[in-house]
Amino acid sequence: MYTCGMCKKSVDGEVAFKNGAGSFCPECKAIIHARAAEGVRARSAAMNGHCVWCGEKITPANMQAGKDDENVCQPCTTRRDWLLKAIRLSDRPARYAARTEERERPMREEREQAMQAAKPPVAADAVPNEAEARLRRLELMLNKLTQALGV
Repeated sequence: MYTCGMCKKSVDGEVAFKNGAGSFCPECKAIIHARAAEGVRARSAAMNGHCVWCGEKITPANMQAGKDDENVCQPCTTRRDWLLKAIRLSDRPARYAARTEERERPMREEREQAMQAAKPPVAADAVPNEAEARLRRLELMLNKLTQALGV
């Protein structure tokens, strides 16, 4: 028996999903995985047909039709498989990747800032502050509860 980390229900039986945040029941596991899938779809939509790993345009020549990760080009998948094999054999590729990431970080941050600057500015009135957002979430929860209770 365990308590679900999301819905706080006491559940008998096997833990459906467990991570650093706790143990989760099957219903909450489905919710968590659906949210993750939605995030991946949103990221893929933002890339406009480009590989989410390397940024190259996905064409029929490098597309992976029928694969789970269809927004990653075929060369990136091949390289990933090679990298996993190499890391299992030695830690040198992982150390190289860490050094390269550290060296490339300023360029990546500069590119991300340029992308943020290219986005149209949002009016200050359109962005709710944290308290207003929290209040809206509470109001939605209260509305759901009152509807569920029939009040």
